[in-house]
Amino acid sequence: MMTKRDKELIDAVLDQIAEDVSIEDFTAIEEMFVQIIKQKLEPKQILKAFLDEETLLQHERFGG
Repeated sequence: MMTKRDKELIDAVLDQIAEDVSIEDFTAIEEMFVQIIKQKLEPKQILKAFLDEETLLQHERFGG
């Protein structure tokens, strides 16, 4: 079952993906897929690694 915090993390990642796509910057998206394929990190860590520092800090501040 997905928690509210998990949903907020996913929403933040989706927002960042939309922003990156709008400026045609696919670097971080590609890296996220590489991390998923390599499975070197836990899924939540992969999502958190995708976020910029400010967004991640906001998410962590609210219990993410």
